[in-house]
Amino acid sequence: MLLTLSLLALALPPQDSPRDSSAERPQNRILFCHGGAVLRGLTRRAPGDAGWELRRDGKWTAVPDRLVASNEMERAVELEFAEQLKATEPGDLDAQARAGGWALEHGLLEEGLKILDKLLRANPDLRSARDSVCAQAIRFRPPPVQSGGKPLATPLEKAIDPLLVWCLPRGPALQELGIVELARLRDRTGLLKALTAQLGSKEAPRRGLAALILRRLFPGKAHRPLILHAILDPDADVRVSTALTLGSAHDTTLILPLVNTLESSHPTLRQRTAEALGRMQYPAAVEPLVHRLRTVAQPGAAAAGGHSRPPHSNIFVGKQFAYIQDFDVEVAMGSSIADPIVNVLTSGTVLDVAVISVSQVHFTRETRAIRVALGRLTGADPGNTNRAWLKWWEKNGGDWQAKDFLDPDPTAPGTSAVKPPR
Repeated sequence: MLLTLSLLALALPPQDSPRDSSAERPQNRILFCHGGAVLRGLTRRAPGDAGWELRRDGKWTAVPDRLVASNEMERAVELEFAEQLKATEPGDLDAQARAGGWALEHGLLEEGLKILDKLLRANPDLRSARDSVCAQAIRFRPPPVQSGGKPLATPLEKAIDPLLVWCLPRGPALQELGIVELARLRDRTGLLKALTAQLGSKEAPRRGLAALILRRLFPGKAHRPLILHAILDPDADVRVSTALTLGSAHDTTLILPLVNTLESSHPTLRQRTAEALGRMQYPAAVEPLVHRLRTVAQPGAAAAGGHSRPPHSNIFVGKQFAYIQDFDVEVAMGSSIADPIVNVLTSGTVLDVAVISVSQVHFTRETRAIRVALGRLTGADPGNTNRAWLKWWEKNGGDWQAKDFLDPDPTAPGTSAVKPPR
């Protein structure tokens, strides 16, 4: 695919070259073109040293010498790249990112993108991986949005759409290049409005991309829609992306609406809230998460579905009988009227009822989500049980008090709980 894009960028029409016995034996090379494009594949020198020829779709395509800046043997580059990967420690993410950047620089576009995409999927904000791909932006050609500082000829929402369409099917590494292109826009207010509108798209990939761009270009903006999508969005990847964007705001007060939602009566909301708090990476969320874990870990909490008190109701089973108790006699104008007095006799039993069968699965999922979130926030690993985490809190809770991290701001967003979808 990358080879095809590079050829299209160079606008080279395929041409059949005449066979010549003096033509060089074809070999796999990487041709580096002026302007940054890369041509990779089976190549040979044209007869009479008139340039290069590249094998494409079963035909030889002429590549003039004036377009080629340099070339390297593909096999030699691949061997050197393999040596670099072999020398890289498995846990050294920065070294892996540098190896991916080296691959892009030396024309191994697919190999380099594969490494950088893997790193960015595991850690979407890894600085070394982002820097490596941005340093080799010359190898790729995202659609330009604005050039020369001139005003846009179309509305901003339509102007950025081709770039968003270019980014959507690509991995996170190339999406970083699209974000760099968007950063050139001068209408920052309009861009923020357009990206916030993209959060309401029916397409989950567009919502996730919009959250990523907001994280890169507008950290700390669009709080309310991001909080709603971090919990209510039906797509798990979008919820993760929006939670990371909220974390990039470096505003601890953003956890307040989510902390309130931990007490929601809706089990799915409680689970998603715990997951979002873990992704946001605010240490102040540790204490409320432990408090919630202690609540649901109490005896009888499973039967209550994780609520602070079990949901109970009453059912009456019985009968009612109507009878005439007496007559109310009224005398008027020499006549009497007997008005019957009707009474009701009730007999039966009142039963206390609690629903337990539907809530057990949610209880298990919620506690697992809380434990995972606590692991992300603290880096601790006391065990995969509620009791182990509660014991950990008894020993280390003094270092994770929310009041030590949370400084309420009167101008902060509202702290009401998020309501479940209807």
